Amino acid sequence: MLKLTILHGFQVTENFVLDPMHTLLEGVVPFELHCILTQLVNVKGHFSMADLNSRLHSFFEKNSVDKGNKPPTINPLQTSQTVLSPSMKAVQMWSLLKYLPLFTGNLVPADDLHWLFLLQLCELVDFVFAPKFTKGMVAYLREIISDHLRAFQSLCGHICKLKPKRHFFAAHADNHIKEWAIGYNEVFVL
Repeated sequence: MLKLTILHGFQVTENFVLDPMHTLLEGVVPFELHCILTQLVNVKGHFSMADLNSRLHSFFEKNSVDKGNKPPTINPLQTSQTVLSPSMKAVQMWSLLKYLPLFTGNLVPADDLHWLFLLQLCELVDFVFAPKFTKGMVAYLREIISDHLRAFQSLCGHICKLKPKRHFFAAHADNHIKEWAIGYNEVFVL
C-alpha cells in the first residue's frame, strides 16, 4: 500500500507534480518546436533543415556558450512525427530553444506568426526558469501562458494533436506557476 494514501487530503488521482524540466523541455518544447519548424521549413520555406543544421553547427563552433549542451543535428521533419528527432536531453533542447532565434532570425520575416510564437515560447521558458519570482512576474507568467495556449490553438491546433504533457500544462497552468515559483527554483516571492 502506498504510504501517501494514509495522508489526509491526498488523492492518488488528483495529486501530482510536474516539474518544468519534464513538462516543458522534454514535453512541450520538442512538440511545439516540431510544429513551428514544420511551418517555417516545410510549409513556408523560409529556410531548409540543411540551413538550420549548418547554422546550428557553425554557431556552436564559433561560440563558447553552452558547448557541452550542443544539440545534435536535427533530422528532416516528418509529418508522421510529433516531436523533433533525434530526441535530446533537456539541456540540449533548452540550448536549441535559446539560440535558434539567433542563428535563424535573419531568414524569417519579423512579422511571421509562427516566428512570433517561437519567440513567445522562448520568453515563457525564460520566465519559468527564472532564478527568482516576484508577484508581478508570477502574474505576468499567467498571462504569457494564457496567450501562448491561445496562440498554439490558433496556429497549430488543427495540425498537432495535444500530447499528455501539453495537456497537463494547459489544464494545470495555474498550479504549475505556484509549484514552479515556490518549489522548483530557489525563489522568494516578493
